Amino acid sequence: MDILLYAEDALLEALGARLATHVGHSLRTRQITHGRGGLESRLDRLNAAAAVMPVLALLDRDRRSACPGEEVQRLVTNRHPRLLLRLAVEEADAWLLADQGGLARFLGIPAGKVPPEPEALPDPKQTLLNLARKARSRERRSIAPAPGTSARVGPGYNQQLCAFVARGWSIDAAAHRAASLARCLRALRALG
Repeated sequence: MDILLYAEDALLEALGARLATHVGHSLRTRQITHGRGGLESRLDRLNAAAAVMPVLALLDRDRRSACPGEEVQRLVTNRHPRLLLRLAVEEADAWLLADQGGLARFLGIPAGKVPPEPEALPDPKQTLLNLARKARSRERRSIAPAPGTSARVGPGYNQQLCAFVARGWSIDAAAHRAASLARCLRALRALG
């Protein structure tokens, strides 16, 4: 089935594309909205578009929200059933950390260093950046910002992590450790 994919950033877009094709869908459109606000401002239009073609919209969870389900209800009233508005809990980085073995191989670190419950972490992105700093290769270390810089992520963050999503990330392994990812997969499969 053809679906439309909208994501707030490049990493969520790569994750959404992998998830959709993993369950047998094809992507008609892939769009990065360059921030949560850009995607939120399109939700009413995407909700209307879902009447014609299914839409997968991916956001990181708003940490101020008590519950992901409540956040979805707040973002879109009268949501069409084919608008799959999914939230990565706490953020997309948790879905990468959830493939403990795959991420460890990608970074060249022991699997035991990758936390087993990534959605329970207060800041999965920071955890991932800290792990990347210990990577064997310089390319993988470029995921993290250089010491003394004010950058939140390193220059290789999107390139390296999107490459991991495309070639090394095990969706099935990650879904066992990330409930929000498992819910996203179930919703995609239910589209039929």
